Parts: sequence; C-alpha cells; structure tokens
Amino acid sequence: MEIKSRILLGILVAMAVVSFGISTVNASSWHKGLPNSLKYTKWHHGSTKINFGKKDFSLWGPEGGFKFGIPETNVHYKYLGHHRYVLKHDEPHSGITNVISYVSHLSKTKFFWKWDKSSPWVANYRY
Repeated sequence: MEIKSRILLGILVAMAVVSFGISTVNASSWHKGLPNSLKYTKWHHGSTKINFGKKDFSLWGPEGGFKFGIPETNVHYKYLGHHRYVLKHDEPHSGITNVISYVSHLSKTKFFWKWDKSSPWVANYRY
C-alpha cells in the first residue's frame, strides 16, 4: 500500500512541476524600435548610407548627383540569435508597410544588410 501511495505522490509532484514549469514568455517576439547595437549609429556601403536613430532609420544614396534621405518608420525587430535580426518597417514615401529586412551585426565596425530573403547580403562599415 505504501508503494502505491509513493508512486501516486510522485506522479502528482511530476504533474505539478510540469504544469507550473510551462512558460508563456516568447523570446522571439517583435520588439518596438531598434536593437541597442544599432541605435544612434551611421553606416555606409560605397555611396549608400544608413543612419539609425532611436526608433527609426534613414537611407541615403546618390540620385542624379544629389543625395536623398528616405526615412523608414514604425520599426520593429525580432532577434534571431547570434547577432542577427529581422527588421519590420514602413516606407511612408512609397506607402509600403511591413517591409522585412535582415541585419547581421558582426562587430562595432561592420554589419551585413539584406533587403529581403532573395537579395544578397551587403557589407556596411561604420563611419
């Protein structure tokens, strides 16, 4: 009889541990703004530049000998692991929303940018 009660107690304790041990926190959720490693930084790839602020970023590039700044707003990011992020942002100048871009932050002086899954990775350097 004592063995049956111990087995039953063990099963109850195991069920309690499993039920209380389940976490509802999702580490890969979307966060508002930019990752800390990109905030307030400036990067370039040739004549193309990316300036990151606190919650948005701007792209700068040559067009007909002039420069233009394109702000990207409503930025959210998701951490993928190993300094890689997915950025979701809006392009108010063209009316496109939920644009997905990819960032792989390698060091304080270099990171890779990818506009979508099919585009190649582009190296950017800090200035």
